[in-house]
Amino acid sequence: MSNYDHRLNITIPPELLLIGKSISRALDNDVGGWDSWTPVTDGETIVAYVADTPCTAGFYEQALAMLDNPAMLHYAVTADYAARWADLEPPSLAECVVFCAGVTTDAEQEQI
Repeated sequence: MSNYDHRLNITIPPELLLIGKSISRALDNDVGGWDSWTPVTDGETIVAYVADTPCTAGFYEQALAMLDNPAMLHYAVTADYAARWADLEPPSLAECVVFCAGVTTDAEQEQI
């Protein structure tokens, strides 16, 4: 039985894609975070990007808390960059603030 019993769905506007990729790189347990955003179109134009992931209850709660607190998100992302991505510059606190303000979550707790 999997510990992934929750699902987190995050939507961002197109202008936040690079910040979203930089943040999700740090929050993903492997290296897939950068590529976890899927475009949403109106048929012709990209209107948003969505990241949808199964997760544990702990990650789900922590992610929602970080989206409500950009400073907490920035701290976690910066620490991960220092540990795993030292050659890359993490998103700034200002970028985390903008990201959190632009995020929409359809976070649903569900059994997977």
